[in-house]
Order: sequence, then structure tokens, then C-alpha cells
Amino acid sequence: MAALNLFVAGVMGLVSVALGAVGAHVLDPSDSDALRWLDTALRYAGWHVAALVALGLYIRTARLPDRWAGLASLALIIGLLLFSGSLYAMAFGAPRALSVVTPIGGVALMLGWLILMLWAVFGRRP
Repeated sequence: MAALNLFVAGVMGLVSVALGAVGAHVLDPSDSDALRWLDTALRYAGWHVAALVALGLYIRTARLPDRWAGLASLALIIGLLLFSGSLYAMAFGAPRALSVVTPIGGVALMLGWLILMLWAVFGRRP
């Protein structure tokens, strides 16, 4: 799971920087929806990429499988791909119908954080 976290964090970090740069030069400044979607996707991706890196490093250094960390990671990965991914796609011209995916990704992100909170209370103690 550590490798998956770090891989997805690397891919999403790279994609975020690239799409942010492309968006700054390609998107029409008068298209407020596209700019807002891009900004939201970039902000959420930044925070969740950092969380995936932290979880990945924890899993790698703990050298113990931890179901809580794995579940939180999986929820954050799914949420990041669905939430930021759908916003990136719409910002660059995908149909607005894709917006039905965005809240599903948001729920997955919240689930990841909820699992992290539960892990803090009920998870394995060192």
C-alpha cells in the first residue's frame, strides 16, 4: 500500500502542476466556471497528495500492515481521482454532466478522513 500511495501522490502531484500551468496559459480568463473548477481541483489535490505521502511514508516505515491506513489510503485515492479528476476534466472542456461524479469523490475524501480519525481512536497502538 505504501508504494501505491506514493505512486498515486507522485502522479497526482505531477498532473496538478502540469494542469495548473496549462490552465494558466490556455483557459479563457473570462470562463469563471473553468477557472473555479481548476482552482478547487488544485487546492484539494494539493492537500490530499500531501496526506497520501504522509500515509505512504508511515506505512513504509512502520513495516507492519495496518488495515486502517490501507482503508484510509484507498478512500483518499478514490476520492482524489473522482473529485479532482472530474473538476480537471470539466475545466478543460468535458461535459458538465461529469459533475455528478464530483460529490461522490468528495464523499470518498471525507470517508478517508473519517477512517483516519477512527484509526487514531481505535487503531493499533505502538
